[in-house]
Amino acid sequence: MLKVNGARARITLGVILILLVTLAPVAFFIINDARNVCLRRIEDKAAWTISHVADVIKEFPGENTVRIKKFIKDVCEDPDIAYCKVYGPTGYPIAEFGSEYLLGGDPVKKFEKKIIRDGYILGTVLLGVKMEGVFARTRVAFYEVCILILFVLVVVGIIIRFFLDRFFVSPVVDLARIAADIGRKKFTEIPDSKRHDEIGDLQRAVGFASRRMRKFYNELEDKVEERTRDLELSNIQLRDEIVERSRVQAHLKATLEELSGVNRQLLKARDSAEQASRFKSRFMAMMSHEVRTPMNSIMGMTELLRESDLNFDQKYFVGNIVASSENLLKIIDDILGMVSLETSQVELASREFDPVKLAGNICKKIEPPANSKEIELDFSFSADTPRSVLGDKERVGKILENVISNAVKFTSRGEVCVRLEVENIYKRWIRLLFIVKDTGIGIPEDKRGLIFDSFTQADNSTSREFGGTGLGLAIAAGLVNLMDGKIWFESQIDKGSIFYISLPLNLP
Repeated sequence: MLKVNGARARITLGVILILLVTLAPVAFFIINDARNVCLRRIEDKAAWTISHVADVIKEFPGENTVRIKKFIKDVCEDPDIAYCKVYGPTGYPIAEFGSEYLLGGDPVKKFEKKIIRDGYILGTVLLGVKMEGVFARTRVAFYEVCILILFVLVVVGIIIRFFLDRFFVSPVVDLARIAADIGRKKFTEIPDSKRHDEIGDLQRAVGFASRRMRKFYNELEDKVEERTRDLELSNIQLRDEIVERSRVQAHLKATLEELSGVNRQLLKARDSAEQASRFKSRFMAMMSHEVRTPMNSIMGMTELLRESDLNFDQKYFVGNIVASSENLLKIIDDILGMVSLETSQVELASREFDPVKLAGNICKKIEPPANSKEIELDFSFSADTPRSVLGDKERVGKILENVISNAVKFTSRGEVCVRLEVENIYKRWIRLLFIVKDTGIGIPEDKRGLIFDSFTQADNSTSREFGGTGLGLAIAAGLVNLMDGKIWFESQIDKGSIFYISLPLNLP
């Protein structure tokens, strides 16, 4: 494939192609016109020859072949005529000049005319004209046109070389070279152009760009030198920081080794604390069991003594013993429950029970101490509460008893309301919501995070005023968490508290 490089060569080639395309129809018209002129001349000559031969035959009828042959020979001496034949009315030849079989491969055009006089056919004239003259004239015209086109191309090439190259191509090539120099960071000074056309505008624009690029390049070099100095300074600072970090790293390594020793001591102390906690839990469980056994004996004997014949003072003393024994037994039960939770010894059972009846029985059990304080204990439940669920009845009862007892204990006047509702139900699964609302002393804001901790009450003075160990809500919260439930509360000082207990249970 021909490759043309350079603007000059491309412009020249383009103009030449345009001229060739433009001159081609003109050349075709000239050559075709020359050919048509030759054809018309041949046709006119053939028509004149045939007409004269026909006139002779009309003038000398009767098959005067000698005179006709002589006339044909004189007429057909023209070099363009190849042959001429005259046939009579019956089709036999009368006279003949030349032969079509002696022409070889030369092209010949045939002309034929009937000779008619008074409506009778006297014969036929057949004339063959050589086409070599037409072809020769066509070739001459072709050569002349080629010479003309070549002359035009030479003239146009000279114009392009001395006009376009000077005023258009050379400035563009120079601008391309300058642009290439700018790309190689060679900023050539370009004088202002005197031209006021597009080429001049382009030269001025390239000169302006060259000056701007040179300015930017110089500024960039200055900035690079400045950044290089900053980088060297930063490297010096970085080396100093590396030295300082190495020193700090060595110090941290020593500190980590020291902390590792402290951590080992802490782990040892933790193991000792856990062992002591386990020992404490086992000790408290053992002691609670050991204390519970004689307490049951004391309570049994006290009940037998109370049923005997005693005077008023003796019955009063025995009643105090029974009450103290029951309180002490409740404390022991709370301690046993807390120990069981801490040691993960609680196993939940699943059996069918009536939650409404269970909550009602708990309220009836706590009603006497509430009545003694002139507190109204009210229980209600929603109509959609099921009367049969599956779960650990004893643990649910323990949770309700501790929360309701706590509400009665810290309420001096007013009421305690217990409400049972259905929070959510799905297929064979249900979540019950127990709500315990009291009008007691409330819980201070700073103590609310400790309310479910073991051996903790809202205020140390409350343990002296209301009594108790502070285990009731802790046991309730532990059992609720064990059953995958939730327990929370809302409280206002001197207005009371509301405890919410949400327990998931199964439906039978």
